[in-house]
Amino acid sequence: MMLYKYIGERIINNVIPKEDRLIFFMYNNYTENSIFKSYNFILNNRFLNKNKKDTILAIYNKIKIIYNNFSYIARLYKWKTYKKHNNDTDLSMIPLSKFTEKYKIKLIQNKTIYTFRLSDLLNIWNNSLKASNSLVSTPRLPKNPYNNLIIKPHHLINIFIKINETGFNPPALIIYFWECELNIQKFKFETIHILKDFTIKNYIDEADIDTLYFEINSMLGYLSHSIGNKIITLENTIQNKTHIVSKLKTHLKYFLMSTETNNKYKRDFYNRKVIRDLIAFYNHNPAFGRRMVVANRASRNQSNVSEANVSEANVSEANVSEANVSEANVSEANVSEANVSEANVSEANVSEVNVSEANDSSECSDSSECSDSSEWDDYQ
Repeated sequence: MMLYKYIGERIINNVIPKEDRLIFFMYNNYTENSIFKSYNFILNNRFLNKNKKDTILAIYNKIKIIYNNFSYIARLYKWKTYKKHNNDTDLSMIPLSKFTEKYKIKLIQNKTIYTFRLSDLLNIWNNSLKASNSLVSTPRLPKNPYNNLIIKPHHLINIFIKINETGFNPPALIIYFWECELNIQKFKFETIHILKDFTIKNYIDEADIDTLYFEINSMLGYLSHSIGNKIITLENTIQNKTHIVSKLKTHLKYFLMSTETNNKYKRDFYNRKVIRDLIAFYNHNPAFGRRMVVANRASRNQSNVSEANVSEANVSEANVSEANVSEANVSEANVSEANVSEANVSEANVSEVNVSEANDSSECSDSSECSDSSEWDDYQ
């Protein structure tokens, strides 16, 4: 701006009378503020007639021509004296020599010349505008990947002009950023609803497995009444988490769109979609995420054999017991029979004794009679 002011003072002192204070006022507005704002201020000023506007714009054009000539000489000096960065390839490691000058662009930073493939800068610029932290949009100006310095607006203007010259269609976010006069705050204010969708996509693509697994569990808990109280009961191993995330990642994206987007119609649409898709998914996979308990067949057979052996042992013991009981009963029966036999023998013996005694008594009675008779015979 100092060069603008110096050139303007020289021209005005030679062309414009000093008594024309309005011209000086407009000139100061040019040099002390942004060039674009000053130009629009004069062009749309209702208090200036057409002749005054033409006079001021003519002075500005002369200042601009002289300034551009000095700038051209300065650029020639820079291109001749500044060192070139030793990058011979693009960011995909493809040699830059394979591309024509139409698809390459050079930028100067810290007195160093950097050569880029135009598509690489487009990707860097677009990704910077889509930048986010978790689920919060944080658009920012792009940075030079070789020195991590911010690519300033005048560089972005050159890049955008070069894009139009090559016939490329720039991404929508870059066009919105250009329409917002390369102002980050204005760009965020005007496109927050668009940035939110990119933020959700970035979150799904860049979050780690543990974070996505936690979000999926939260989603199932939030929609439990709508999808039939589906929960995950598997162990929290990395294999289980990876499998679950791979199956429900798309559903999680729809769920976040239904809760985080700023568009009411999108929220309603994705809320119905995620519920419908989850119900269909669990209808085809009713046991998904549930812990399955399967009995070991070998152990089951062993337990059956053991139970059979125990049963056979019990039967054997029962048979032995029954045999013992039978033998005991037989023994008791034999003993009883023996006792009965002995009793009968005893009774028989007793009978024989009685018979013998009876016989003896009868013999004795006969003998007594005989003795008596003999004695009677002797007496006589």
